[in-house]
Amino acid sequence: MVIDTGEIDDDLVRPLHRCLDQLLCAPLAPVGPQARREGPALCRARPSPGGLDVTPEGKDGTVTRRLREIEEPFAVAPPSGARVRTRLHASDTDSSVLVAIGTHLGSLARGDLARRCREGRLDAKARATSRRVRKRSLTATSSSRWAGAITRTSEDSWQLAMRNLIAEHRSLHARISRIRRRLAVPVGGRRGRLGGYATSDERFRKQRRLQVLECRLAEEDRSGPPTKRDSVPLSV
Repeated sequence: MVIDTGEIDDDLVRPLHRCLDQLLCAPLAPVGPQARREGPALCRARPSPGGLDVTPEGKDGTVTRRLREIEEPFAVAPPSGARVRTRLHASDTDSSVLVAIGTHLGSLARGDLARRCREGRLDAKARATSRRVRKRSLTATSSSRWAGAITRTSEDSWQLAMRNLIAEHRSLHARISRIRRRLAVPVGGRRGRLGGYATSDERFRKQRRLQVLECRLAEEDRSGPPTKRDSVPLSV
């Protein structure tokens, strides 16, 4: 807005000129104490001879009324870190060594797992004794760290297999019981909240399915059905 000096005395222009003068030409007030928790951290700044407002303690943090200078644009340097790929490009000698080590450790792991399976169900004390003995024998042919890892993996595999057997045994009982209850209801009929099969063909197929499930359950029972006591957590 451009205002001629002769128009300042006008009654309409004078209030506008005074308002603009207060907004654009008022000096900046120094930082003073604030309320609440940031009050003690701030104090009134004093002007320095160079035109900068610094804190009375003379700390590095300075406050200026002038705008800061913008630095020249620059390009960020590329990252200098190393990247590790998942695939190793080993030489022929290194490949042969890795294959030999894997073959040796694999044979030890298979033998230890077979030994643990032959021992069967063990309580907590017997499991600790078994692992200590097996680890001592494996340390002589590998190292203590590899022996500990192999015995721990064998015990975890055994416990996982037992939990799977228990879950399979319970699932077979549940499915057989469900099919038997529905076979007791006539085709297309209902007995309370339980309904029979819709067609004779479906009923026939479910009868054959029941025979298959019963055979699987009988085979598991002959090999010794697992009990709830065998469902123990993984021991480390």
